[in-house]
Amino acid sequence: MQIERISYQKTFNLGSYQSQRIGVDIILNPEDSADEAFAQARELVEKYHSETAPVMIADNPPEQVQQISNGKLTPEQNLIQQIESCQELKVLESYRLIAKTKPEYQTAYDNTLNKLKA
Repeated sequence: MQIERISYQKTFNLGSYQSQRIGVDIILNPEDSADEAFAQARELVEKYHSETAPVMIADNPPEQVQQISNGKLTPEQNLIQQIESCQELKVLESYRLIAKTKPEYQTAYDNTLNKLKA
């Protein structure tokens, strides 16, 4: 069997229900290694994504997402508000794992935990 063409694609999550699909096709010469071609294709796709993709919203929200507009909270602010509004330890415990994903979530969790234990 002779492989003549390698195709590699990957879909990258950009956040906010957006994604970017990048792919590359490589035509092999008879002396080329299919394994090396796959590695090169993957490297090209990853490199192109890192150079062209916008910064993920979760890491660096655009200005319009950071601001409160029309009285609505951003998803991050909403989650913090939910954590801070817990009245029972059992309910607060459901936020324990997600609180570890961002320092501001953890702070809200810790403050609420201390308030409920007092």
